[in-house]
Amino acid sequence: MILRQTALTDKQIEAIRIDNVRRWRDGINNKGLSVAAPARIVGEPAANLYRWEADPKVHSRRPKTVRTNKRMPELKRAIKEFRDERPTWGKLKIHARLLEDGFEVSVSTVGRIISDFIK
Repeated sequence: MILRQTALTDKQIEAIRIDNVRRWRDGINNKGLSVAAPARIVGEPAANLYRWEADPKVHSRRPKTVRTNKRMPELKRAIKEFRDERPTWGKLKIHARLLEDGFEVSVSTVGRIISDFIK
């Protein structure tokens, strides 16, 4: 089984996959074994070998759509103004002022927005 913790490049992994599929197909076609037996010998599940036979490339596991930031720009602007006026104020004091100004926001959200400014 190919472990992602190893320092193999994508090309090396692709070559290993192609070799595993070749050995697996050789066991099925030339030796007359079932699908599962050569898969066990190769050390990969048959589902992986079928998938690699169609496309041995290494694909990204990153989600195609990632969560977007839905915080209000007015809220960010207000927090930025409070921080610029009083840099020593923390999330609790800013949160209290935001509540007075009519923003419905949690202390944690104020802290996250402040940390975004610091980054």
